[in-house]
This record gives sequence, C-alpha cells and structure tokens, in this order.
Amino acid sequence: MTELTLKISESTGVSNGNESEVYLFPMSYAQQRLWFLHCLSPQSAQYNVAGKLNIEGRLNESVLETTFKYLTVRYEVLRTNFKVVDDEISQIIFSRAEVDFQKCDLSDVDEARRETILAEKINETITQPFDLENDRLLRIRLFENSENSQILIVVMHHIICDGWSLMLLIDELSRCYEAFSKGEDPNLPELTIQYGDYAVWQRESRQTVKFQQNFEYWQNQFSEQPPRLDLPFKNLKTGKLSIAGKRNSIEISSALFDRINEYCRQNQLTLNMFLQAAYSLLIYQYSGQKEFVIGLPFANRTKKEIENQVGFFVNLLPLKIDLTGNPTIKKTTQRIKQTVLEAVEHQDIPFEKLIEWLGIERNLNEIPLIDVVFDYQNSIPATKSFNRIIAGIEQLSTNTAKFDLTLFLENEGNKIKGYFEYFSDLFEDRLIEQAGKHFVSILSKLIEDEGGKLSNFTILSEAEERELVSAMSGERGAWTVVRSLTAEIIKRSEE
Repeated sequence: MTELTLKISESTGVSNGNESEVYLFPMSYAQQRLWFLHCLSPQSAQYNVAGKLNIEGRLNESVLETTFKYLTVRYEVLRTNFKVVDDEISQIIFSRAEVDFQKCDLSDVDEARRETILAEKINETITQPFDLENDRLLRIRLFENSENSQILIVVMHHIICDGWSLMLLIDELSRCYEAFSKGEDPNLPELTIQYGDYAVWQRESRQTVKFQQNFEYWQNQFSEQPPRLDLPFKNLKTGKLSIAGKRNSIEISSALFDRINEYCRQNQLTLNMFLQAAYSLLIYQYSGQKEFVIGLPFANRTKKEIENQVGFFVNLLPLKIDLTGNPTIKKTTQRIKQTVLEAVEHQDIPFEKLIEWLGIERNLNEIPLIDVVFDYQNSIPATKSFNRIIAGIEQLSTNTAKFDLTLFLENEGNKIKGYFEYFSDLFEDRLIEQAGKHFVSILSKLIEDEGGKLSNFTILSEAEERELVSAMSGERGAWTVVRSLTAEIIKRSEE
C-alpha cells in the first residue's frame, strides 16, 4: 500500500464477509471502461479470461489450494472488488480474502457420459458472469477425470488481468506448487508496487511534459477521423448487436515462415510489422478504403516495476493506416512500419482517455474509433511442470467477441498459428474462412511483388480468378460464395 491509500470506514458499506481491513484506490482508466461495459451487460461473459491446464497425473489438492492462497496474498488485485464510493467508482482492496477454489470429482461418472458432462461444466465455469462488487474475481475449478487425469480451469475478469497476467500466474502457480510440495518457500521476484499504485501513477503522469507530447502526437494523428470500416457484413450494424462470437483457425506453414523471417531480416522489419502490413492490405482489399484504423494491443509494461505484476495493463493503440497515393507494396510495408514505431513511442496515453480528450463520439453498439484489431504474440508455453507432473496449457474461448474482426497470431515452433475472432451476427462463416486463405496469400505476395503498385495488388488466387471469369461469362453453377465475395472485393477496390 502507498501513502495515498485511504482506509475505508465501515460506513461505506463495503465488506467481503470477514473482518479484514479494506482500502480504496482509484480505478485505472482501462478498468473504468470495463466497469461501464459491465454495468451495461452485467450478465455477460464477454470479458472473462480463461485458461485450461490438462494435467497428466494427480496434483495434491491441498498444496494447490495453498498455492492459490499464497498468490492471492501476493497480488492485491486478486482480492479486489469494484464499487461506487462517495460518487466515485473505486478499487476496493481487502487485506484478506477467501479463494474461490472448488473441486469436482467426475471419476465415478460413466465414461461414455463423462466427456459431455465435463464439457458442460467447463463451459459453465468460464461463461458464468462475475459480480464485480461482490464476487472473487479469480475463479478456480479442479475437475477429477480419473485417478491420473485432472483438468484445472482458471478464470478471471479482464478488469483484474490481461493475457500477460494469465501466463504469469500460471508460471508462478507452477513454481509455488513445486516449492510447497517440497516444504520450501517460493523464490519469486520481489514486488515493489501493486496495481493500485499503477492506477495512482497513471493520474499523476498526466502532469508530465512527456505525457503532453504523447497526447499532441495522437491529437495530430486524429485531427481528421477516418470513417468507420465498411466491410462485407451480412447484417447492418443497427440496434444493439449480439456479442456472440466465433473463431476460425489459420496457419502459416514453416516454409512460408522461413521466407517471411528472411525478408524481415533483409528489410529491417519485425515479424509483427510484416504481419501487420499483411493484415492492413487484407482490410484494404475487403473494404476498398485506403484510410482506416486498426487496433494494436500493446503490453504497456514499459516500467520494470510492473513486468512481474498481475493486472489490467494492456493498452489499445489505434494505428491510423494510410494507403493513399498508390504506393508500391514495399513502400506500403515501410509506411506501416513507421506507423507502428510512432504508435509504440507514444503508447503511454490510455486509449480510454484518448477517446475522451479527442471528443470522439461514443456509441453503445461499438468500441469508439476501432472496428478491427491485430494481436500478435510470441509463443505461449505449451506445457508447465508441477513438481514433475506435466500440464498442457490452453486458452479458452467464451464464444464471444469484442470487436467486429480480430486476427490473433502467435509463434508455435517454426510456424505461426492463430485465428480470426468475429461477431457471428456480422459475418458469414465462409467469408471469414476465405479471408484466412487470402491473408496467407497476401503474405507471399508481399515478398514476391514488393515493386508492384497498390492499385495492381490483388488477393485473388489463380483459381478464384478463373472462377470469377466463369461467373461473369454465365457458366452454369458458377455463383458460389467465393465468386460473389471476390466480385464484391473487386468492385470496392475499383471504387
């Protein structure tokens, strides 16, 4: 706790069911946005973050629960709730809090029914909404499949964590479990601050010269706001859209991955920049728009003190993509590289405050300014050891989406895997499948046709071009979803 901490009296009506002391901190700006979204849809699991550990062996339940209790003591944010106090929405931090740890034994269930019941219970665990005022926002469930098979589900609300935090917790869970199994104390990095300190620092930083310089950069970037993206939607974005989402997998082969790495090395590009350029060209081809915004989630852990801290730190950077002037493909890539570098250099402005200070209109039906997102991460560990017991790690979907279209990519060995996540009310599934194929095609064409002009760039494969010619000549059976889509893309590009 810092000296800015304010201890709340009993008169505030804040309690967690025990006699622990209670402290008040301001919310971070990102937390404020999620609080308001939660108030609009309190029964939604849209911002649940879930991980699954497939355990080949048998963990000691008592040691596991002790480990989670230790981590809850270590990180204040894991014993935090959110409440309006004196007309201000605040973080309510308890000095002590119970751990929401439950075990479910399915080993006696008939094997033919066990998988179905397990799937239902896991889905119930990860989609159950959190009450931000009263619930423990870390939910742990241990499912016993058989004597040597367990599944551990860890669910948190996004308001207290991000993807980095989830992986950090799983890593420290492994290390603490091993230490406690041996009767030792865990050897973890010392924490010099907590998340509440970060929220206070955010507000204090607004007075610095660097903060003002960063804001001026974004103010210049969005002195004129580009129009929202007009993608090939199956339904118009009117009324309140469902948050129901789907995922469609995508994979970049090791052979293409090697070519991309070599191209990046020769052209002083990071892999992130190259993939961002390809995604930008995909959006350009599908929308016909040469100026638009792509959201880039950035870890926002630029200070050493928060590298090993759990919390909601990630910031959303709005990249203003400019493809005007008919540049060459190589020039397009270099232009996007510069856009990424500048955005990262000025990343310290929270997205939520940027929207507010720029006076960008808010709409309950969509995130301000950003319709599509590109999220590339380094490889996530596939397994963790728990005192010689191996657990496979998997991130779970709540079957929701947060943006119209998001492309998630990560390294996996010598290739890249990922998926498109999208609002199922907005897009045909087959269109997203085709977008995945077109994205992979763009990756090759960025390397092969770097001297070509943007106006001549096409995402159509030879087979699709043949199909389009057949469709236009009226051959029987030619009107498939692929041909109608490619015709729409060509039309938008010509316009």
